[in-house]
Amino acid sequence: GEWPLTLVGSAAELETARALLLPKGWKFEERHADDSAFWEGAASESGPDSAPLLRPNAFLASALRQVDLPEAGAAIDVGCGSGRDAVFLAQTLGDTWE
Repeated sequence: GEWPLTLVGSAAELETARALLLPKGWKFEERHADDSAFWEGAASESGPDSAPLLRPNAFLASALRQVDLPEAGAAIDVGCGSGRDAVFLAQTLGDTWE
């Protein structure tokens, strides 16, 4: 099974994400960005429930399949994890992408 997807943002950002993801069947938890209890107990990618290191996030993999990308460009993985999504992007997008 897939590990849980957690969305973090303001009330407006969560509403926008909900409108995009729910019709596509995505299940997720929501956390308000100002919820200090969430940040104090945030899980790391080194615990027993962590994602396999080089397996990309399922949402990223799915989203990438659904968009028409140009032949070349630049991509950035803004995250604090193991770099698994950056590796996935590099392998999937190929040499014409930075």
